[in-house]
Parts: sequence; structure tokens; C-alpha cells
Amino acid sequence: MTSNWAESFNNTTKDARGFPITAAVAFLRSKVQKWFASRKEKADKWTKPLAPEMEEDLALHFEKGRYLNVDSCGPYTLQVHPGGTVMTGGVVDLQEHTCTCGLFQCMKFPCPHACAASQERSISAYTLCSPYYTTEYWRRHMKEQLCQLVTRMIGNCLMTSRT
Repeated sequence: MTSNWAESFNNTTKDARGFPITAAVAFLRSKVQKWFASRKEKADKWTKPLAPEMEEDLALHFEKGRYLNVDSCGPYTLQVHPGGTVMTGGVVDLQEHTCTCGLFQCMKFPCPHACAASQERSISAYTLCSPYYTTEYWRRHMKEQLCQLVTRMIGNCLMTSRT
């Protein structure tokens, strides 16, 4: 398996290389349609609050934050560190959604420090995530992409049939 998207796409569509152009386009349309249908099916069945990749990231961040020590600096401000030393930790502000590590505010997603702090304060980490990572946004965005793709495909077919 490759991590390069272009190589993956080329590998998936290599069977269509010898086809006449109209058959190759039909093959690619069919392949893309199957991909969208598969993703839509996955999205429709998904029941967790965040999209699958973000649920995995959140679980990983919770696991990393699990063994961190948390010291209170205020109601929403906490010092999070691995113990022994506070030099490698972070100061988390749960109200402002920031951490001195920078990841929390950059990604709009709880870093391991923020996960440890949210657990300490009994605040759901889901409330600290950007709405762009939610399952609802994922489904809505996928539907918009599919509608745009279909509109473009129909528009292209109409344009080519007139020439």
C-alpha cells in the first residue's frame, strides 16, 4: 500500500488504461460512484459524535494524557505535566481552548494535555472539538461534495453531447 494519493489512484485505475476514452470515463465514473456510496454508507452507520478518524485521534490523545499529572491553576486553567518536572508539560485553558504546546488552538482539537485537563474537570472532550470534526458536519459535507460532483458530471455530459 502506498501513502501517495496519486499513486493509489493510478494503481486503482490501471485496468482502464487500455480502454477507449468513453469506456475509460465510464469506468472512472463507476469507480468514483462506488467510493462515494461506500463512504456514505459508512457515514450513515456511524453513531459516534466525531468522524471516525477524529474519534481515533481523540482516543489516542486520551491514552497519551492518561498518565499525565494535572495541577489546578484556576477553574479552567490547569498545569499538565508528566510528573517530576513541569518543564515538558503544558498549561491548558479549557475556557479559551488553548494549550502552551500549541496543538489545541492550532487544530481546534484537544491535545493530550487538554484531554487530561478535561478529565480532571469532568468536562466532555467533545465540547472542546471544532464542529468541523463532528459526524453531522462529515455527513453534510459529503452530501454537498456528491451533489457538486453529480452536477458537474451532468453539466459536462450535456456540453459534450451538444458538440
